[in-house]
Amino acid sequence: MQQLFPENEIGLTESWYKGKVSCIEVSVYYKALPLVFPQHGKGMKHTRLIQLEDWQQRIIEAYPLEFFRGLYHSDGSRFINKVKEYEYPRYQFTNNSADIIRLFTDTCDRLKLHWTAKSHPRSVGGAYDIFISRRADVAFLDQYIGPKS
Repeated sequence: MQQLFPENEIGLTESWYKGKVSCIEVSVYYKALPLVFPQHGKGMKHTRLIQLEDWQQRIIEAYPLEFFRGLYHSDGSRFINKVKEYEYPRYQFTNNSADIIRLFTDTCDRLKLHWTAKSHPRSVGGAYDIFISRRADVAFLDQYIGPKS
């Protein structure tokens, strides 16, 4: 943020849970911020259109792994799935916005990651879970994404 807005003060607020920082809220005031992040707006993100501008789309096409990492760190998890006596690691991404889910799955496709989807029809806004479970895909993500910090 400081590189984007070198003249502005950047605010950082840490939230703690069980003795560890669990969230860092980053804030900045800039009157033209809607031009930099045009999909930002009033209300909940799953109730409004999330559409990237051409320049944003070019960036995520050029850097899909970095975009995946950002999405994963905001709304994803890696866990051990247990089915009877069998256990295996898998990645999960959950969001209520169909547009954000599409951005995530398009990025998975760009990275040639196999994914499956599960919807939650009774949830508010219709949340979706995207799972990446294939051994080779999980190994790839473990190498390039790693655990959340």
